[in-house]
Amino acid sequence: MDGPGSTVGTLLSDQVFLFLAITIVVLMTMAVAAAVVTFLLRLRNEKEDRLWARLNATWEPILLDSLSDAEKLPDLWKQVEERNQLRFLEFVLQYAQRLGGEERDVLKKAAAPFLDGVLPLLRNRRIGIRARAVQTLGTLGLPEYTSQVSGAVDDPS
Repeated sequence: MDGPGSTVGTLLSDQVFLFLAITIVVLMTMAVAAAVVTFLLRLRNEKEDRLWARLNATWEPILLDSLSDAEKLPDLWKQVEERNQLRFLEFVLQYAQRLGGEERDVLKKAAAPFLDGVLPLLRNRRIGIRARAVQTLGTLGLPEYTSQVSGAVDDPS
């Protein structure tokens, strides 16, 4: 015999079932969203890797030639599109961290036309970007950018 207690029990179990169903749908939606974001990030990273490979293949031979003959630097600069100037500085910085002496001087000359593009990064809200900008100017831009590097070193972060 069905009494008032069984109706309450059925209603309660229906609410629990509904709560569980909604929770499962929300969790599945979050899992799918995370998978989509992961996939999109992977695509972006692969695209960036392909771009770096192409840029390295373009810049590296000319840069290596320029290390022995600085007269070839204008040929290198012609290969640097405006949108890739900061990437170029990153590329040159990698070499500058491994080389010294006359080669480092040539690398500074190679970077010189593009260093002004780093100045806005000294005011970036992200600490890592500011630090990399200081490193770039400190390695490739001294003594021309001494005042900017000195000012950035006082950054409390």
